Amino acid sequence: MAVSWFPTARFGPFLLVFLAAATVRVGWHAHALATRPEFSNSQPFHAHEMGEIAMNIAEGRGFSSPFDRGAQPTAWECPIVPFLFAGLIKLAGGATGQVNRLILLSQAMVSAFAAAIYWLIARRLTILHPGLFSAWLSPVLALVVCLWPESLSSVANPWYFVWQEAALAVFVLLAMRWWDQLDFYRGILVGIAGGVLALINVAPLPIIAFAILFPALKGPFQWPILRSIAVPACFFAIVAAPWLARNAIEFRTFVPFRSNTGYEIFQGNNEVECIRQPDNARHPWFHAEEYERYAMLGEIRYSHEAMRRAAEYMQNHPGETVRRTAARIYVSWLTDLTDHWAKKSEQKWWLRRPWFVAGHLTSVLLTIASLGIILHALWSGKFRHLPYAPLFAAVVLFLPLANYFTLAETEYTATLRMWLGVIAVLLLALRRPQREPGGLAQGGFESPGY
Repeated sequence: MAVSWFPTARFGPFLLVFLAAATVRVGWHAHALATRPEFSNSQPFHAHEMGEIAMNIAEGRGFSSPFDRGAQPTAWECPIVPFLFAGLIKLAGGATGQVNRLILLSQAMVSAFAAAIYWLIARRLTILHPGLFSAWLSPVLALVVCLWPESLSSVANPWYFVWQEAALAVFVLLAMRWWDQLDFYRGILVGIAGGVLALINVAPLPIIAFAILFPALKGPFQWPILRSIAVPACFFAIVAAPWLARNAIEFRTFVPFRSNTGYEIFQGNNEVECIRQPDNARHPWFHAEEYERYAMLGEIRYSHEAMRRAAEYMQNHPGETVRRTAARIYVSWLTDLTDHWAKKSEQKWWLRRPWFVAGHLTSVLLTIASLGIILHALWSGKFRHLPYAPLFAAVVLFLPLANYFTLAETEYTATLRMWLGVIAVLLLALRRPQREPGGLAQGGFESPGY
């Protein structure tokens, strides 16, 4: 069954959702500019490691030095977002406060695009599976994704968050289309989208691998399916190859997308409690001793040595390691409800400005409700009738996986909770499928969407 990109045969509804989401996010952008002094024109551009790398690129020193101005090659972050920020620095004529405004505005547009893609996923489901979903699914999901509080607040955070959210939504949509029909051209798009997503951040890599491999795993081995999955796998490799080759040349060793995996594990497993990132975290950006160690050893040796220190700590403190992992799972899925791991006691969410309290409380309630809906659907068996159920499950199970062992700061796991909300709305709109004469349910694992 051929399904167009815009199943309603017109671009209007998609554009309407995008414009509605963009209006809300531009309003949030204006609010951030008015209330947060770091975004004023008088303040220089600042975005921690991402910003330092971007400024080094813009000033001609290449992808280098995540903690200062310098020309020492780095792979501390994935490349796409620093290069995008560097382009905006060039456009602004330097690392001025105007860069902050350009970044926030561009992130508002990217976040609005992600909201429209969520809507397109829902609309595609209603067209592919007529009668399986309630008629209110598309407008209600559009309202949810346009107004989801954490999606709005991510706009004002100059990091990879909104870029990852949009790229992941596009990848999921393309994977759905490819699962429907394992043809060559759809496979190319899945591979390219997966490569771009991996070059934004490494956390979705397990999702990419699952989406590509699942058609071969769901049934008996067949050579045609193996050939089909080779297409996105090859194009994923083609997109990623230049970055991996650059890293191998610069560091004379294989660096899988980011060089700091060992450090990230150490950050969550040392003598400093690090569920969310505290002010005294042993991070080279904050901690003078760690920065000196990084500068002395070099990036690759520093990460390897950090991995050794983390392994030593976990071996010597197994109970503490398990407790911290459990705490990060809780924070990843539900946020830190009581702000137990807030950086400072005066920063607890209920003591902040009324608009922040309202937004945070809304996020918490929506997350708890979404998780309850999903758990009930799993318990009742309804979840298995959701088309593309394995793909949606892979998103929410794999996306926060790295955070369980490293750091579960609320902003890092916001995309997970956005997907919980999207899946919850899909499940609420899902009707119990009727059995067809052949005995297969409409939707579910047996459908074209698995």
